[in-house]
Amino acid sequence: MPFAGLIRSALLLSLTLLILMLQGCDRWPADPRDSLATAIERGTLKVGVVANPPWVEVTDPAAPAGLESQLVTEFARERGMTVDWRTGGMEEQIEALKSFELDLLIGGFTAANPWKTEVGTTFPYYTERVLIGSAEAPPTAIDGQTISILPDTNLTSLLLKQNAISDVRDTLVDSPNPVAAPQWRLSGLGLNPSEIELAKHKHVLLTPPGENALLMELERFLFRNRDEQQLATRLWQEAQP
Repeated sequence: MPFAGLIRSALLLSLTLLILMLQGCDRWPADPRDSLATAIERGTLKVGVVANPPWVEVTDPAAPAGLESQLVTEFARERGMTVDWRTGGMEEQIEALKSFELDLLIGGFTAANPWKTEVGTTFPYYTERVLIGSAEAPPTAIDGQTISILPDTNLTSLLLKQNAISDVRDTLVDSPNPVAAPQWRLSGLGLNPSEIELAKHKHVLLTPPGENALLMELERFLFRNRDEQQLATRLWQEAQP
């Protein structure tokens, strides 16, 4: 067979295989519950909230604040929807998500959350690095140094592993020591970050199990709004009293 004939045959075979594959996939992603269409038709996005400032603040359950509350509100508004905020205990909300009674659950969750095998998640939309910072030149090592931290930050054990001493303070403003905090907080305080990383948290939103059209639309929105500097600024603003 001439070479040109071989090329045509190969192209015809490829086209035939592509058509067969498309016929076998009526719609992708599989969305048996019509998640996106259903939400748009009813005009509301059902979102569970768990308090975890500055990601989610539930001072007013009818109008939660925090970065993730803002992002979800903006996402819903773009699609002509309002948000139906739901509150409750953690296990109750996880069960509601698993049974598709919620469209989303927000609360500063990370990709390492304990329910990751039971529910779905978005891709990590923000990576929070916990670093050592200082008003002066940042340290290159913290062995034997006193490091200031905020209460309830679970950093004491991480500092201990590096032979550092924890100084728990109600505020990091004007700390006489280097401080350990997320990079967004260091930036807001005007501190210089070091390369000493104590932890890294990849933040996600929780979704019902399985791929669906609503998840894909949400991830497109998060991808467009993933600028880490802008998100860091918004986190700092949300953390202010």
